[in-house]
Amino acid sequence: MKKLVGLILVAVIVVFGAGVASIMAVWSAENKVTDDFVARVNRFAIPPSWTQLSEIVRGEQFLCMSTNPCPSMSRRWSTDIEFTPSDLLAIAFPAGITLKVDSTCQRQINVGGVTPVCTGTGNDGKYVYYLTAVSPGVGEKQELVLNVEPLQ
Repeated sequence: MKKLVGLILVAVIVVFGAGVASIMAVWSAENKVTDDFVARVNRFAIPPSWTQLSEIVRGEQFLCMSTNPCPSMSRRWSTDIEFTPSDLLAIAFPAGITLKVDSTCQRQINVGGVTPVCTGTGNDGKYVYYLTAVSPGVGEKQELVLNVEPLQ
């Protein structure tokens, strides 16, 4: 009887240990993907004088059961410039991302309130990057929003 209890105890310990090792392996792999993802985003040339207003990072998850893909990220800065398409291209260049900018980045005269003035879109074969210049109001400092998500 003692042998049977001993064998059961050893089996439980082995199974528990294998379960913990599996969880740790998945967690480590998720962190590696998230770290690589954040490193890619950090290559964008954001001037240190800009004020970061927000950052939302959703790391890699084995079960990504949400309408928000993972990994994904959103960052927003307050800037001291009015953007041109060339500015967006220059910000993305160090990251190796070639953007396609959708307009001239000029605020429309007849538009009130917060409005996007232009968006540059590009990808690196793994993630898609959206760099959007936003005008909070006429004569106010523009903001820059960077959204990144997995390429579908």
